[in-house]
Amino acid sequence: MPTYGGDEVNALVIDVGSTWTRAGFAGEDLPRALFPSHVGYIESEADIADIPEEPKATSPGPTDADVEMGDASTTADAHKQQAEGDSRVAEKGEVRRQKIREYFVGDTESSIWRPGMEIGGPLEQGLVNDWDVYEKIWEYAFKSRLHVRPEEHPVM
Repeated sequence: MPTYGGDEVNALVIDVGSTWTRAGFAGEDLPRALFPSHVGYIESEADIADIPEEPKATSPGPTDADVEMGDASTTADAHKQQAEGDSRVAEKGEVRRQKIREYFVGDTESSIWRPGMEIGGPLEQGLVNDWDVYEKIWEYAFKSRLHVRPEEHPVM
């Protein structure tokens, strides 16, 4: 087991199957969490201005985010075109809309009837069909079932 700051840390193991998701710690005989892989979701549309922005990280120092590199003239042209496009939309008075989804993961959340809710899974014929659903299942397993922060553990 790896040691971080004097504490032993087990690797997290998560297996998202087409029917069931199993999650637990490496070295244990049985998974700690077993729940259905299906997820309920409600799609809706909202104005782009109405969608709340994600909170920004305010920690000092470098971030681990990916940086896209490109030619300075190309980047400046792209920003200029985007600004022109935004002003044209504002001039015409058109409202830009974006589809958003609200997800319900787990035994109880996905089995409660809600108006307009559809049930789906992340896999279709053994291949990942919807990465957003896959990420919601991982998030639910780590935070709600295992009660761990995945950035503090190796994950398999």
